[in-house]
Amino acid sequence: MSSPIETKAKTVSAPEDDNTVVHDGAQRKYFEVNSYFKKRIGRLNVYDAMIAVFVGLIFPFYMIAFKKDFFSGDFDMQERKLLDLRSRYIKHEFYLSFTGSYALHLLAAVSVDHLRYFSLALASGALFNVYLTLRTAGTDYIFSLIPVVSIAYLPLFQELSGKISIDIAYLYFLTLTIYFWNSLRIQNVNSLGKITRQSFLLSIFIGILVSTKFIGFITWFWVMLVSIIQFWNIISDVTLTTGRIVKITIAKFAFLFTLPIIIFAGLQYQQLINWAIDSPEYSQYMSSYFKTYLRGQEQVPTTVNYGSTIRLRHLNSLGGYLTSYNETYPRGSKEQLVTVSDIEDTEWNLWILEPSDRSDVNENIDESHHIVLRHKMTNKLLRSSAAKPPISEQEYDKEVSCTGDANYTGQRDEYWRFETTKLHEPLRNNLKIQLRDMGQNCQLVSHDIKLTAEWGHNDQEVLCLEPATQKFSTWEIIVIESSPLKIETQTFETFGVGRSTLSFFDKETWKLILEVLHKQFRYDYFIENSSSELQGNKFSQWPFMISDDPWLVHCWNSSVVAIFAYLMWISIQLIKINPWVVSGTATTVPNLRCVLFDEVALEYVVGWLLHYMIFSKSKNEALDIVSYLPSYIFGALLFGCITYQLYKWKHMTVTFWVAYLSFITYKIHK
Repeated sequence: MSSPIETKAKTVSAPEDDNTVVHDGAQRKYFEVNSYFKKRIGRLNVYDAMIAVFVGLIFPFYMIAFKKDFFSGDFDMQERKLLDLRSRYIKHEFYLSFTGSYALHLLAAVSVDHLRYFSLALASGALFNVYLTLRTAGTDYIFSLIPVVSIAYLPLFQELSGKISIDIAYLYFLTLTIYFWNSLRIQNVNSLGKITRQSFLLSIFIGILVSTKFIGFITWFWVMLVSIIQFWNIISDVTLTTGRIVKITIAKFAFLFTLPIIIFAGLQYQQLINWAIDSPEYSQYMSSYFKTYLRGQEQVPTTVNYGSTIRLRHLNSLGGYLTSYNETYPRGSKEQLVTVSDIEDTEWNLWILEPSDRSDVNENIDESHHIVLRHKMTNKLLRSSAAKPPISEQEYDKEVSCTGDANYTGQRDEYWRFETTKLHEPLRNNLKIQLRDMGQNCQLVSHDIKLTAEWGHNDQEVLCLEPATQKFSTWEIIVIESSPLKIETQTFETFGVGRSTLSFFDKETWKLILEVLHKQFRYDYFIENSSSELQGNKFSQWPFMISDDPWLVHCWNSSVVAIFAYLMWISIQLIKINPWVVSGTATTVPNLRCVLFDEVALEYVVGWLLHYMIFSKSKNEALDIVSYLPSYIFGALLFGCITYQLYKWKHMTVTFWVAYLSFITYKIHK
């Protein structure tokens, strides 16, 4: 006899027909992954082409007719930076860029006079892509235009469309990537050739995306993440054989996980071999080894001896040259200032090695020796004392300064010992060392904390600390002049990398490329962003905007409103779950468009979160609000999908719009 629950479940089970989405299998219910193709969901037609072209033409017409000042004004600071980098790229000069390697290749392909109009074309293309993306997600014509109009109305988007900008290029390739991902979803799984071509094109665009701006790696990660979800749907379809699943998986995902990194690596290699001319204002941030790639290999002494003139470079810093000035600390010991400076070509960072005991003058220096470091410009000796550093001022921190004169030979506080990884290893050029002060028994360190511009040149603070973290206490010796005491007996060796010996698969090539990537991130963080003024709102305020223009409030806030609306949608679905229904039965027949909405909505929410939360990890508060635009695009797409779904779900539509309009009114009058 059937139980009451089983009887009730049987009475509400829906028979299968042409509209059935979830089918009854031998062991379980399943979703047929080819359903979208069979039911022509998301298929584009001639009207879509006409509307998309109209969208792509009306926006540039509006901008040129009503925002023509954007195209005729002087270049702003950001545009001048991009033009300078573009010029260096064309001249094969070295640079450190806040953009990806493909970005400058893109700018160099267009004349300066047309670069702003090129940005306008890319902006129009992004709107074109947004419309087609929503149509392939099953959204109606009108509702697909709502996010297009919202994005186009934003003053920030219009400003980027009328200036030389890498951000607008990134948005174009981002929207193109999302469109091709949606198109890949609705392809016929039995047509492996079309799937492979679509996946190949998508992978190329992702490769270009990550090579345009580094945040493109977040977009690539998003694609891989949603690919895993789609793979689960494929293996759940019991109508597909194991062989067919393997073929579909290879066709859809093989390129997605491999081709973007190949494109990125190829463009990085092309950028490296393009650099033929040294630019000291940028190369000063690179390692001594990398500099030889730009300046040529060097003949360096096999050992470093007393009397040698050296530079000490802090390896954890961007530039990081130990420097002293003929100025004093405003407090503490009030002795001569010692800092870490980014400037390489200056005599203020030159030091002369001297022995603490004159009887050692002709010996090779190793870690058993006590040495003194005499500042070449002021003839004073480097020392540590019990005084507190000017910025840190911790009890366990000790100040580093210079003291004495040309006749002063030093005492325990001026004696230093080189510490290396190998016992009794002779001191040589480019050796990585720690410096220990014998009087205070502490190691010389530097960190990212900077001194004030008033008296500290905005350089990094130097202090003496025990115990010291290795990455903050590691220095590199760079010989500038060999010891005059060893001229006749000094031997030399070749140091550096030869340009002619490098190839794409060479280990040294990727050592250089990895250093470039590392330095670019640090340069962007410490130089570009730290020198710019804070623009826009703080990170937590990006999704919200207060304005007297209610339509502008809608356009900007619609992105985050869509996220909240989706969470509300999920909550309602959870409330509707009936735990008393036996597994395998259904109370309603799912609608295929609802299933597609569930897929794309989840993908857009994940995309919004990934592209937004990544900036929560940044310690730099000088981030432009333009960084929120990738997240905004995902939110705008979600808003278009949700408004259409609510329109179809009639009994909830009025409630949503009342709540949404109330929210806008609140934000305006707050």
